[in-house]
Amino acid sequence: MTDFEQGLIDAFTNVFPEIHQKYMNDADFGLKIKQLMALAFVPVPHVVENFDKLMLAIAFSSLLAASHPTIIWRLIEVLKKEQHLTEVKINQFFAAQEPSAKKKKYRDVARRIKNIMSTYDERDLDE
Repeated sequence: MTDFEQGLIDAFTNVFPEIHQKYMNDADFGLKIKQLMALAFVPVPHVVENFDKLMLAIAFSSLLAASHPTIIWRLIEVLKKEQHLTEVKINQFFAAQEPSAKKKKYRDVARRIKNIMSTYDERDLDE
């Protein structure tokens, strides 16, 4: 788990408790949420293609259709905020700016993410 993930999880749980419950109780739904979050690390030209492959639009539409229409706007706002934080982290990474000291587990995760991103074009995404 990265250092900003816990903040996202806490915010998401508070704003969308019903989605958090589904995430905790439905392994397939949980996997789709993790895949959606992973899109933040996909090179920009490939994001739409990979989003379509995940078919998250179908999963979210069935879940959110039964809720209030405002939940969609709340979801969009949470995703925008998370995208901004992710872009800041990516810019820091490319500028070789190391954020404040991290715990070893966060450094290990960051190293694994960096490795995945550097070998993106060599990977078979259908695995």
